[in-house]
Amino acid sequence: MLEKIECWVPRRFRGIARDCIALQPRYRSRADTDLTARYRRLRELAHHQPPTHTLRRYLVAHTFAVGREAIRRTLGTEHRPVQLLGAAAVAYGHLAEIATGEGKTITLFLAAAAHALRGNGVHVITANSYLAARDAAALEPAYRLLGLTVAPVPAETHRKARRCAYAADITYGTLADFGFDHLRDALVTNPADRVHRGHHVAILDEADAVLIDEANTSLILTTSTDAPADRWPSELAAVVPRLTPVLDYHGLLSEGQVGYTDRGWSRLHQFSAVDPEAWRSAEFLAAAQNALAAHLLYEMGRDYIVEDEQVLLVDVHTGRSLPGRRLATGLHQALEAKEKLPVCADPVPRASISVQAFLRQYRLLGGVSGTVMSEAAELRRVYRVPVTHIPPHRPSRRVDLPDQLYPTSAARDEALVDEVLAAHRQRRPVLVSTPSCVAARNLFGHLTAAGLRPRLLTAEDDQAEAQVISQAGRIDAVTVATGLAGRGTDIRLGGPDTAEARRIRRLGGLLVLAAGRSTSPRADRQLAGRAGRQGDPGTTRFLLSAEDDLLLDNASTELRRVLDTHPGHAETPLIGRPVDRLVRRAQVTADWRRFLARRQLQRYDEVIDHQWQAVARSRSHILTGDLHDTLPTLATAVRGWAPGQLRAVGGRTWPASAFCGPDGAEAATRGRIGDALVQHGQQEIRQLLLAVVDQAWTDHIHTLLVHQDASHAAVWLHSDPVEEFRRVAISSYQNMITSARRELLRTLLQDPSPPVLPLRHRDRRWEGTAQDEPPKDSTSHRPTW
Repeated sequence: MLEKIECWVPRRFRGIARDCIALQPRYRSRADTDLTARYRRLRELAHHQPPTHTLRRYLVAHTFAVGREAIRRTLGTEHRPVQLLGAAAVAYGHLAEIATGEGKTITLFLAAAAHALRGNGVHVITANSYLAARDAAALEPAYRLLGLTVAPVPAETHRKARRCAYAADITYGTLADFGFDHLRDALVTNPADRVHRGHHVAILDEADAVLIDEANTSLILTTSTDAPADRWPSELAAVVPRLTPVLDYHGLLSEGQVGYTDRGWSRLHQFSAVDPEAWRSAEFLAAAQNALAAHLLYEMGRDYIVEDEQVLLVDVHTGRSLPGRRLATGLHQALEAKEKLPVCADPVPRASISVQAFLRQYRLLGGVSGTVMSEAAELRRVYRVPVTHIPPHRPSRRVDLPDQLYPTSAARDEALVDEVLAAHRQRRPVLVSTPSCVAARNLFGHLTAAGLRPRLLTAEDDQAEAQVISQAGRIDAVTVATGLAGRGTDIRLGGPDTAEARRIRRLGGLLVLAAGRSTSPRADRQLAGRAGRQGDPGTTRFLLSAEDDLLLDNASTELRRVLDTHPGHAETPLIGRPVDRLVRRAQVTADWRRFLARRQLQRYDEVIDHQWQAVARSRSHILTGDLHDTLPTLATAVRGWAPGQLRAVGGRTWPASAFCGPDGAEAATRGRIGDALVQHGQQEIRQLLLAVVDQAWTDHIHTLLVHQDASHAAVWLHSDPVEEFRRVAISSYQNMITSARRELLRTLLQDPSPPVLPLRHRDRRWEGTAQDEPPKDSTSHRPTW
């Protein structure tokens, strides 16, 4: 097998796979205790020998051989050569494209065992919590045979339980688990409260979903607030429906991009009863943008529901409600105003980090996915991670039928039902993919009315979802699902019944039908990979309609030309090269627009990330450093202050030398800071300073997020929105530093003993928008505390 793929995979990965296979007989006859002892010896070598390329290859090859035998003994299966190649790629910090059904879970086991040799902790990031718990439990016997500990990140937020999970050699969890725990650790007031033990190695299952799809949203940690809600959302919700499409606003609904025209801003000003001074404020501009987005992009029943006078977000791919989760600054308020509900104040952000910045903290990043090669250039640029294609164990026998284009979505749905009925008469399993939960429910109703008993993949939890998708390959099975639902679970023909599997193969395998193309070819490849697993037969077909948002938003001119060229399309679907070119043009355009949007978001995010890193470093110095060395540097801030400013900050108990020029003021301030440290002790002062820093950053990050939303209006003001945001961010950061220093000095120098301010710890996750690029000459704009 390895000889057949000489030109596919880098030579060092092939060499490791060959070494592993050659070593296998040595461990086949060993006792379990011998395997444990051998892995322990490999860990000792990794710790005590100087790292060289030769030693690394030796350690990886022998770890793979021991791990391969451990999997054989505990799970009853054995790694194939292509899985060894994929594991070698991940062990060397690559993203490996491995076809659906090739066994990515046990592939990652070998890579995790190799990274665990150093004992620094390995994080395996999965698509959801169910998969994390499932994989950790399934692989625990094999890890235990090597002497390794494994744990999923628990659902409960108690720090002790989560700290125990991170103390394991291998920790499984979601991106949100690892990211939000990182933010919480950055805000602790006692170093012992931290749960992470560093960011050494991250292994990504379904890497493209994490690195591309989830990277569009920053991780924002928030706390509750008692502040009153703004009045603007309610006023704007009444005005926006009066505006005229195209003339007053424009956008791409399929891409989630909307904005006002010059005429729209003027009419908004004309219709709204907003004070002229407030009309150009960042808060109002952000509220206006959110009102338009709520009106155009968010649909009741599809994107959110209303229960008990509350707006609950809905996952469009699974149909699950997401209680307790709110959209970014002001957007959730806009939805409440749109539905004429009481408008609640948004939670206050305490810390934020982009997915890119968080993952770049790991010393080594690797992972697997079935559809990652198409994003190789962007992944190398953003994450500095190479991508390697791993060939399938058996050649694909899947048949991809030509796309069909129907004039309306109703005609397309009718054709879908006919296709399903035809396959069901043969008792062939069918999986039908739809673009949204609403479309899935509609199609489910049509199939039920036709006398079928389909299963709808919109489960209430990830475990039920996995069970439904795993049964989609059985005889007579008809499953309706959204495009991404059930990701991470294989569809086996016939399930565990080998006779049934042979029968289904004779029928042609799994039939995958799709109601339209995705905006991303990568998502279509992921869906098509459901059929033809591990060399099985299978068939795919995509049925499109001229009403699909993908075609209308990204190739409307070409669509009209195709329809005009084939006037008989109302009776029969269009098929062939014109349809293929139309779809390719629409997807290329949509992919390019999404790429530009991600670049824009990254530019925003890098501004916030850069400032957050500076604040986090200063906060860490306060938390763990010697305040006798750190605090006296604050005294330089008083140089040039007038006597009135000194009295306003430190009261009237200043020595006469404090008013004898800058040197005198600084010396006097240093003396009073030293007296405060002696009087109150470092721990009390430390807690007080952390409260000041945290409050300053909370106010600053709130300002940045509001201006980030408002910066979309910079297009109307004929300026670059990111440059406008960067200008505001730098100015706001400098103001924050100045005010924080003043507040720190006031806190240290006040009489009598300074009270320790209470800190609020009630945090929750909040989904916000992601973005950015570091400020130009940023080092000159980032003074330390």
